[in-house]
Amino acid sequence: MSGTEVALIRLATTVLGAATKALLTPRPGAGLVPDPVRPLPRPAKPDRPAKPDRLAKVLAGRMSESYADLPEHERLAALTSVQDTFAGGDLTAGQLFALELDPERLRAELSAPAAGLSERASGLYEDLLGRCCAHLVEQLTAHPSFAARAAVEQVRAAGRTRELVERAAAGKRVLLAVVNGDAAPEKVSGTVYRLLPGPVDGCGLDRVAAGDLVAALG
Repeated sequence: MSGTEVALIRLATTVLGAATKALLTPRPGAGLVPDPVRPLPRPAKPDRPAKPDRLAKVLAGRMSESYADLPEHERLAALTSVQDTFAGGDLTAGQLFALELDPERLRAELSAPAAGLSERASGLYEDLLGRCCAHLVEQLTAHPSFAARAAVEQVRAAGRTRELVERAAAGKRVLLAVVNGDAAPEKVSGTVYRLLPGPVDGCGLDRVAAGDLVAALG
């Protein structure tokens, strides 16, 4: 096995290991506490995890396709730098959700190529880093606890949105158009259009139908 092949396997193993650490072991629930006090159903048997050699083949194919002319020592340097990037970071599910599970945003967040890489080797670094980030997110979403954790994050995001709406509208005259009626700004006046009922219906705003909203915006 050549040095490049060994480096590819090491990189693939590191990337898949980072995905596993982000959510730890398969178990039911969102993983918010280490020892749930309520008995929970047994988790569904997870899909067979990706093998490092499969990811290594994908990355090797990319190198052969676009970086075949790059000297082996430069390819090795780029591969080692990508591995160091993942090995040096301590990714968590919270960080990945904060980046909206966007592989490109994750790549930009992690990007730290080793000093001394040539321009072409730096290009290979960024290329491989981006592909590894995409595969990491793919592995994360296949994890048995992903749906539960995603639900928690969705509820938290909705709560943050509600708080922002309430702060922005408080004490003002507004035209508020929202999907959920769970925001209730204080000392507010004006008009509200909402799809779903909630506290917003009782906070002093006049509710309008869709046709009236179009007229108001016009």
